[in-house]
Formats: sequence, structure tokens, C-alpha cells
Amino acid sequence: MRNREYTRLDGLKYWIEMPPDAEYAAVGPGLLGRWETTSCTLFGFEYDIEGRQEQHFTIRTTTPDRNITARLDSSTLFCIAGEPLKVHAKLASRDQSRTIRLFVALKVGESYFFWPEWTGDIQYFDLHVTTDRVTTLDILDLIWPDLAVVGESFQLLTVAVDPFSGELLTPLNTIILHY
Repeated sequence: MRNREYTRLDGLKYWIEMPPDAEYAAVGPGLLGRWETTSCTLFGFEYDIEGRQEQHFTIRTTTPDRNITARLDSSTLFCIAGEPLKVHAKLASRDQSRTIRLFVALKVGESYFFWPEWTGDIQYFDLHVTTDRVTTLDILDLIWPDLAVVGESFQLLTVAVDPFSGELLTPLNTIILHY
């Protein structure tokens, strides 16, 4: 968690939703607890953070078949004309180095466009992820245009599969961006 402001934030609470049906271990200052729901495992953290500083915490799966992670990280959730929009895919393998097949889709309305070429044809990217290292890929890096519409949104979705068996390695990860 990063405080981008110059002033201290006291008693900041941060909730992290993890996929269900897996065991997790959480490490970090201010762990409030862990809650199991039918749709997710929820972790809560509370801490104070100085201006322009970062606070780190880690949640790892202890379930062997859940040791691959693929998630999207966006510089913003609200796209503003003339402002940068950067989206990265972050991938990691906790138990073994392996090759994965990454799918990233952009959903606008009922249409899907697939990375890396952003066409309607299904595309993917094969890559090797190394144990206990995060691999970061640039998915979007642009200046948001001045559009004549407001109050709309689009989704970016990602999932990793085994390139040989087609087995799903990660749950579907989605972010919604508004413009």
C-alpha cells in the first residue's frame, strides 16, 4: 500500500479479497484478521502510514495447486483526458519455475479484444515465470484521449493456463476502469 499524499494517514484499513477454496498465510503489520465467505477469503489490515511512504504485507497460498498468480495492476481506476493510463500484468510462481500461457482481454460492451495485438481474434502470450520472482508485463501504456462520453466503463480480464494441458492455473482476475 502506498500513501501518495504528503500527510500521514492514521488508522488506514485495507481489505484484500482472495479466491475461495484455498488455504492462505498472511504476513504484515496490523493484520486484523481473516474471514471466510462463500465467495472469497477476506483479509483485513489496519495501520498508520507516513506521507509518501509504503506499507508492505504478503498473502501467500499454502494450497499446492494455487501457487501461480496472475493479476492486473492499474495506475488508476478512473481514466481522465490527457492523463496517463498504465496497466501491468504481474505473474508469479511460488513453488516451481514453469511456462504459462497468459490471456488478457479488454471487454467493451459485448465486444472482446485480446492482448497483445488488441484484435477480436483470441490471442495469448507464453512466458516462463521463475520461482519467487514477480514478472511484470506492460499491457497498456497510453495517454487517455478526450472522449465525448462520460460515465462509461470497460473491463480488463486475465487468466493463466498450462500451455500443454490447457489446465486453468489461476482464477479469472478482472479490473474495471471508468471513463
